[in-house]
Amino acid sequence: MENYLSVGAIFKNESLYLEEWLIFHQLQGVEKFYLYNNGSDDRYMDILEKYIGNATVELFDWPQQPGQLSAYKDCLQRTRHRSRWVAFIDLDEFLFSTECLLSEFLPRFETYPALAVNWLIYGSNGHKNEPNGNVVDAYLRRAEYDFVVNRHVKCVVDPLRTVDVLNPHCFTYAQSNAVNELLKTVSGPLNDYCGTQVRINHYFCKSQEYFEGKIARGRATTNSKRNWRNFNGHDRNEVFDDTASRVFHSFRQHSGLITKLPAQ
Repeated sequence: MENYLSVGAIFKNESLYLEEWLIFHQLQGVEKFYLYNNGSDDRYMDILEKYIGNATVELFDWPQQPGQLSAYKDCLQRTRHRSRWVAFIDLDEFLFSTECLLSEFLPRFETYPALAVNWLIYGSNGHKNEPNGNVVDAYLRRAEYDFVVNRHVKCVVDPLRTVDVLNPHCFTYAQSNAVNELLKTVSGPLNDYCGTQVRINHYFCKSQEYFEGKIARGRATTNSKRNWRNFNGHDRNEVFDDTASRVFHSFRQHSGLITKLPAQ
């Protein structure tokens, strides 16, 4: 295999936090990103040029609407003999192990076709306008664990044993099913929250200003757009939780990677 851990993602006009997202996951041991551009017209190439140049990113223009499932299927084919694991996540989702590098955490799951990881929804933190700096530092308040939306999972799959994409949250496999961190079977898009060892911080809302742009750019899974009911339903800020920030800055101290976005 060329790489142990890769990420597949589709994006549109998300350059503001694109570099932070790349660096965060590099610090977790991701070696390769398969990125599908779904009609961006922002400065994404200014950011991606160096990552494409050093072969960290493979970029594909993907104008299909909606395009997420077809992009994921394409990524599965491309990585089938190139990567041991592929995580399928969005650019507002930060996947990490709380114990070690994600690439060091995954070997214990190699007898299974996939690891299913729960969302943990972060709210707007009261920001009307988008704050400066990193998303993991600016958004530190989240929903309680038992918030119903946190039952959603995203998957880190073995592409060689993955047959098809059912939706962004679950796949079909040649044998067996995905498991969670406790090795319990996860057969669909939902699982009772389980995120002590590995989790996905889902920065669904960010600021009101940011969410306006999120509404405007549409969705990769459907031709419908989000609305302010979606924002209000996910704007949960009950719990202070800076785990991602602490993990990020702890790992970056031992690397030479950029850790803050340039001024916009």
